[in-house]
Amino acid sequence: MKIMALTILLYALTIAGTCSGQINTEQAPHQSIIVALICHDGILMAGDSRSAFITKGDSVSKKDTGSSIAYAYFDHTQKIFPLGKYLIGITGEGLAGKNFFSAIIQRFLSTHPGNMTITESFNALMKFIQTEYGISNPGLLQGTQFIMAGFEDDRPVIYGFSARGILSEKRIGGALESDGDFIPYLVKPDNVPLNCSEVAPLIEMEINTFARDKHNQLTGGPVQILQIKPNNQTVRIKSFKPHGFKTYDEMALAILNESLPVTYIYPWSEGVLKETLRQALGAK
Repeated sequence: MKIMALTILLYALTIAGTCSGQINTEQAPHQSIIVALICHDGILMAGDSRSAFITKGDSVSKKDTGSSIAYAYFDHTQKIFPLGKYLIGITGEGLAGKNFFSAIIQRFLSTHPGNMTITESFNALMKFIQTEYGISNPGLLQGTQFIMAGFEDDRPVIYGFSARGILSEKRIGGALESDGDFIPYLVKPDNVPLNCSEVAPLIEMEINTFARDKHNQLTGGPVQILQIKPNNQTVRIKSFKPHGFKTYDEMALAILNESLPVTYIYPWSEGVLKETLRQALGAK
């Protein structure tokens, strides 16, 4: 039986301008899959923990592929966060300007009330990013995708957002995913109840299977799984210790100092990544 009652493919935004604090797409680590689904006893949100660096295949390997490829990655990146009484999952670029969303959300929660609706919370977060981090054009959040979930008026709801606003919503039943290729993996065995605790290991297994089948190194690492109960209590079903970087510079220095484990996929990967990071740090 299919869990899916609604499918969306969250689209990437087009850069409409530049700013001094912006990292370009080949310097920023990219994040992969987030899945949210409504169960009998709450809402489940799960995601992988990989951050991958990508480049054009023909720009480094000299192969005339013209397509973007991952050439290095690190794991243990947190992509799902409590946002007031809701959850927010973030994929695409893991940065707003030169700041990781983990640090941005922590600051946001310290100054904003927790009694807003999902759409009010998302709009307030976007405004906060624009005013506090100098990103006035939402197009500068290139490729960043958001899924938010929670209970409004005692009913479960999942929203898909881009920085420009709502892309889609689902109430009562269904799921949203940040990659349309994940749709075939959202299949529930008939003998498993639709309770969060029973569905969680299936989602973890399918995310890992999806990563193996894609075979592009963009998805992987430990899986994070959280549940929102009808009383708005957040339960961590599966978690890991995230790396905790607040800024791009902290991450770049950790890679250059080799205190952050990085997997280099090709013989040329380490040299290209470290030179890219040095250039980004030197451009401040």
